[in-house]
Amino acid sequence: MSQDMKSKVKDAIDRSMKWAETGWETTFGPRKTPVNSLKEAKELPDTFAFKIEAVSHWEKIREVGEECADYGKKALETLEKGDMKGTIDNVYCAQYLEKFYEKQSKTWKPVYEEMAKQAA
Repeated sequence: MSQDMKSKVKDAIDRSMKWAETGWETTFGPRKTPVNSLKEAKELPDTFAFKIEAVSHWEKIREVGEECADYGKKALETLEKGDMKGTIDNVYCAQYLEKFYEKQSKTWKPVYEEMAKQAA
C-alpha cells in the first residue's frame, strides 16, 4: 500500500474525529432551525424545544466519528504489519459505520473504494 494511501487514512482519521466539531448543514424542528455542529447545539437556549434532540444528534455523530477513527487507527496498525486484508477490513468497518452520515461526511467511503480497487 502506498504512502499516499497511508496519508489518506490518517486524513480520514483526523476528519472523522472532527465531524461533530466542524459539522454540516442540519436542521431541527418544524421551522427547520439550522444547528450545524455540536457546539451550536449546546449553545441553543434551553427554551428551544429541540435542543435535546440536536445535542443528542451531534453527540451521536461525535461517537460514530470516534469509532470510525478507531477503525482507521487499526487499519494503520495492520498496514504497518503488511496485513492488507486486515487493513481493508478495518477501513470497511469505518465506512460501514459512516453510511448513515455518508452524504455529509464524505470521509471513509472514498478511502475504502480506492483501497479495494488497488487491492483488486
